[in-house]
Amino acid sequence: MQTTLLRRLPPSWQLSATPARVAMAAQFMRFGVVGLAGLVVDTATVYGLRHALGLYGAGMVAYMFAATGNWMLNRIWTFRGLGSGPAHRQWAKFMVTNLGGFVLNRGTYVILVTFVAAAANQPVIATAAGSIAASRNGNVQVANRPTCPWRKPLPCQPMPSNPVCAE
Repeated sequence: MQTTLLRRLPPSWQLSATPARVAMAAQFMRFGVVGLAGLVVDTATVYGLRHALGLYGAGMVAYMFAATGNWMLNRIWTFRGLGSGPAHRQWAKFMVTNLGGFVLNRGTYVILVTFVAAAANQPVIATAAGSIAASRNGNVQVANRPTCPWRKPLPCQPMPSNPVCAE
């Protein structure tokens, strides 16, 4: 599939589309799709539980469902074959590593459902804003840290714009 995509790029782009860059772009796209699936799970769970648990309780349960779902999808699709060790240990590391994302995501959610009537009436506003707050502030960087349970670095490409990889 990557070679098909590579052939569709403009010729000038094909020169700089190294296999490592194509692999990273594909991984990034899968990561984004998984994040969108997490938003859907988050929102659906809030809507399903808001009358039983209230907006705050539903928001906390929804985050756990969405984060666990994202972990599973990333483990079996985005970063397939890159992790080792027991699944429960990987999940626990993932959840601890993403505590900052939790604070940003649920903090935004709580502020909006507390102070914005439209977000309290339509929680999708708060779940989407929380998702954006967390993702704009580093979910991809966190997932690529050495503490991430499935992290194995992609081959580095020496370039002037990437001095860390310079030989």
